[in-house]
Amino acid sequence: MIQSSLPPHDPTYWPTSPSKRPDILDIFISNVPNGLYQHTEIFNFLLSDHSTILLTLNASPPCQSLKPWLTNKNTDWDSFRSQLSNDTNLKIKLKSPEDIEDAITTLNQSIQRAAWNSTPISQPSPPFSIHIPAHIRHVISEKRRARTQWQRTKYPSDKNCLNSLSTQLKRLMSNFRNQSFTNYIASLSFKDGSIWKTTKKASKEKTSYPPLKQPNNTWAIEDSVKADLFKTHLAEVFKPHYNINNPAFSNEIEQSLLSPLQMTLPPKAFYPAEKLEFLKEQLQLLSSSTSS
Repeated sequence: MIQSSLPPHDPTYWPTSPSKRPDILDIFISNVPNGLYQHTEIFNFLLSDHSTILLTLNASPPCQSLKPWLTNKNTDWDSFRSQLSNDTNLKIKLKSPEDIEDAITTLNQSIQRAAWNSTPISQPSPPFSIHIPAHIRHVISEKRRARTQWQRTKYPSDKNCLNSLSTQLKRLMSNFRNQSFTNYIASLSFKDGSIWKTTKKASKEKTSYPPLKQPNNTWAIEDSVKADLFKTHLAEVFKPHYNINNPAFSNEIEQSLLSPLQMTLPPKAFYPAEKLEFLKEQLQLLSSSTSS
C-alpha cells in the first residue's frame, strides 16, 4: 500500500533554547487517494514546544474568493474616461518631491474610483461539469462490478460479460459525445459572439517549437541541457556595456551647473494650461496669416 507524507509548511517545533532552530517534527502519514483534497494547517496555541496540526480531507477543494481586479470584460470604458477626466485636476504644483508624491497618490485614487464605478461586480462562474445521463451511469456501474468479478474469479464467462459491457459503454459514450457536440453547435449564435469565438479557436494554428541543437550538432533532449543552452545564449547576447562615463566631462558639467553666474538661466516653471493657451494662440496666428 502506497503511503504519502503530509508535512506542514511552517515549523511545528519551537525550542526554548536560543541555540536551536525551529523545525518540522510533526507530520501526517496517509494512504488516502490522491483525488481527495488534503490541507494541513498549524495552530500556534503556545501550550507546549510543539504546535497543533489539523489535517483537512475533502472530495473537492474549498471555494476561494476571487483576486481583486480593477476591471473586467464588462467595464464601461466610456464611463471610465468621463469620470477620470472629471476627477483629474491639472492645476497643481509639482515643485517638490512631496508635491509629486501627493499628485501620484491622487491620480491612483482617481483611477481606482473610476474603474470601480464603471465595472459591475461579476459573479464567479460555476465549475465545469459533464452531466452524464442516468442510463450511462448505470452501465458504468455494471462494468465496474463485472471487472471486479472477473479480477476475483478469472472465469471466461465473467471476461465475456466485461467485454460486452465495455463495448456497450463505448457505443453509448460515442453517441452521447456526438449529441452533445451537435447541441453545442446548434446553440452558437452571432448575436452574442459565440460563433465567432468558436471559429477563431478552431482555426487558430498551434505554435510548434523547433528542437534545439547543441554546438556539436547534437540534439538537446534533456531539460538540463536545454537550460544550459539558453543560459549560454542569454549570457552571450545580454552583455553589460562598457564604461561610457567620462569623469572629466561629468565634472565639467557639474561645475557648470553649480556655478553662481550661469550663461543660461533655468527655464521658468509653467502649468500645462499655460502651454495649451500658448498653442491655441499660435494656431490662431497661423490660421490668420494663412487666410490673408
